[in-house]
Amino acid sequence: MPTTNFIPIYEVIPPAQGHYKTINKLSDLSWKVPKDGFEKSSALKIKKSLDSKIETQTLYFTDLDSGVSGFIQVLYSHVLGGFYRGFQLNFKIFSHKKDVASDFEIWETYKLNDMEFVKSASKSEHYVYLSAKGKKTSIAFTKNPKKKTNKKYYANLDIDVEIPKKDLVIHLKAYLGDGFMISPSGCSYYLDKEINYKEDSLANIKRSGRTSDKYMRHLFMPNGYVEGHIEYTKGDDLLEINLVKVPVVYIDAVQGLLPNKAARMWNFLCFKSKSYTVTLMEFITTEEYDSVTVSIWSISENDKLTSIGSQIDNDRIVRYKEVDVDKETGWEYPTTVKFDFMNGDKMKIKNMNMVNRFDILGELPSAVRKAASSIANIKPYLYQYCQEAVFRGEKGTSIVEATFIS
Repeated sequence: MPTTNFIPIYEVIPPAQGHYKTINKLSDLSWKVPKDGFEKSSALKIKKSLDSKIETQTLYFTDLDSGVSGFIQVLYSHVLGGFYRGFQLNFKIFSHKKDVASDFEIWETYKLNDMEFVKSASKSEHYVYLSAKGKKTSIAFTKNPKKKTNKKYYANLDIDVEIPKKDLVIHLKAYLGDGFMISPSGCSYYLDKEINYKEDSLANIKRSGRTSDKYMRHLFMPNGYVEGHIEYTKGDDLLEINLVKVPVVYIDAVQGLLPNKAARMWNFLCFKSKSYTVTLMEFITTEEYDSVTVSIWSISENDKLTSIGSQIDNDRIVRYKEVDVDKETGWEYPTTVKFDFMNGDKMKIKNMNMVNRFDILGELPSAVRKAASSIANIKPYLYQYCQEAVFRGEKGTSIVEATFIS
């Protein structure tokens, strides 16, 4: 029987159903890291440790009319068992349209010193954390009060930000439809000791107590839209962006260990067109955890999930067909990429339009950066692209990310 110290999510092979959970309750959207500190996880027993955890709530938006895309991300860090805890806001705007691209090249990071979780009780009498608030910053989930007339969307996400000195103001309301997590609980687990393992024996492993609080977790809500406005001031220039029924993808992600331990590389896709949404998250673990490839993807039509899949160490969904070499870092980043999904759908993006290249450690909170940068041979960079693409014959906008860690 093979041994391993990495227990991935289950495989979900369409059209077969099962091994994933539909996200359609407000309590499912709770921040996970603070819950780990107060109650047992539904999947594995959580124990106190000096491990570090990073949780991000990210809203990607793609305005198909104006060509303006971007994301708003709130990042929470819990470092060395809580020795450092803090929030950070990452804000990025870009466009694939050359005539407006120069006006929409914004990348800012802000430390949110006064942000705190707001705790509330759920029906199960366990606490959930549906919002985090500061004096001038708030991100909060609420029920959609128009659920009876707007049946596709069951939750609202309100984002309100006013950064001191008034260089950034955000007032947005996102309407989110059903999402999903691959079983168990969206998590892959990193063990401290190798164990004998079969694909169907995860329940036995949990019952035996041979568990770890190191995990990778993803929750996806591919369908929804956002309305509101953004004001950004740089120098004497004021940029105002009004969003009206702009399509969004929401993702909650948790890394229950330092980034350089969690994975050695990542690929990400967010495609939006008038009829379709395609998402993909793929990562490869480090050699310490067996170099396993984990892929999670979904396809939606008219804001309804129609296909969900995940695969472990099968043929990779993402293939770099052409690459260039970054002379500074040595990484071979893609210029043409192909996606082969398990249900037979394919997508190929040529002449990729890079909108951002940045040092990941430079964007992380200083406490996380210091912990990770002490490891040799770590030079993590993310290459981000935005361009037109075609899926099932329909044109849309794709956001692609290729991340190299070690």
